[in-house]
Amino acid sequence: MVKIILVLGLIAFASSNILERREMSTRFLNIISQSTSFFASDLYQQLRNRDDDNGNLVLSPLSLSLLLSSLNVGSRGLTSREITSALRLTGLNEDDILQGYSELIKTLNGESGFTLRSANAIYVDSGFRIKPSFTDVMKTYFQSEPRRIQFSDTSAAAAKINQWVARETNNKIKELVTQKDLRQDTVMILLNAIYFNAEWEKPFDSQRTERKYFTTLQNRSVPAEFMHHDGELRFGIVKQLEAEAVAIPYKDSRAHFVVLLPKNPADFNSFEEKLRGYDLTSIMPTLDLAPIALELPKISLKSKIDFLNEDVLKRLGIKSFYQDGSIPDFTGITDEYRNLILSGVLQRACIDVTEHGTEASAASTAGIVNKIIHRPFTVNRPFVGFIHDSNTNSILFMVRKVA
Repeated sequence: MVKIILVLGLIAFASSNILERREMSTRFLNIISQSTSFFASDLYQQLRNRDDDNGNLVLSPLSLSLLLSSLNVGSRGLTSREITSALRLTGLNEDDILQGYSELIKTLNGESGFTLRSANAIYVDSGFRIKPSFTDVMKTYFQSEPRRIQFSDTSAAAAKINQWVARETNNKIKELVTQKDLRQDTVMILLNAIYFNAEWEKPFDSQRTERKYFTTLQNRSVPAEFMHHDGELRFGIVKQLEAEAVAIPYKDSRAHFVVLLPKNPADFNSFEEKLRGYDLTSIMPTLDLAPIALELPKISLKSKIDFLNEDVLKRLGIKSFYQDGSIPDFTGITDEYRNLILSGVLQRACIDVTEHGTEASAASTAGIVNKIIHRPFTVNRPFVGFIHDSNTNSILFMVRKVA
């Protein structure tokens, strides 16, 4: 039986024409950004009860969305309908969807005050034939094209794939696949890597970092390094979630790390249930600047998730990926699709949240903020966080910190 493994973890016109093109680009981007926000909530619900890393979690909903959408280019029939539904794109025009993902990738990789890069890659076995139409769409809309590789040498193939991953993530993720993840009958791998590295707009004062205690979901007190930041931050009450929110800006304020802290410390599960089907991107516009005394623990999390073999995709409604009497329809990729099944959908993600920033910037704010009365925002118990990119209105990463 032939296998396919899917791996994660990317002025010559008149002014009226330029305006029209910008409006079209915005419309295409909005189509995708709203759907990916709902997809992020759906995905979080399926993963929040994992037993890995004491319940802590980091994932990139956007990375998985890009990966599934690229696979959907070659899917047909029930398989395509299931992927489209899981991505919250049902009823939308196929061309608009492709244009939306194209705009998303271009905007993600645009200039900013920090490093944000999304990259896609397709590795195809040397003896495997794929349709030129699939290759053309991947090149046009996903900035990716097939690269030939010998999967029969699983060790060399894994090394080559991991070199690409390490390069695209600035060595943050050095090993996405192992030799055991590959088989000699593997024919194709699709990859997406999202790399994000940013300084805070106003860094935390590292001299104020202190060891305090974080109360876990099991009501145990564990030591943690708490960072301090006094200053104006966007803050608000999210009534529907019964939670407080604070948004910490990264350099140039394009992206924010948003912390959602439930008002009831004793019922974190109820708070998480309220996140089901919630549009996380709707939070940012409701927050207003306020003087905040923030205490936030340093965060260093890593996760490796197999969305296929942990049945996450099945619970999201993509049942044709599983061998329950049906075969996924990948006739858009190859005429040999009847021998084509999935063996894994992997994502390895990591995040580090520290005081990182220039010392001069920290010093320049210290003398001013002490003269203002600040509202305390102490994150010493379970919370949900996410990185929001305002240019694409997308959720880049989500964090669950409960231990």
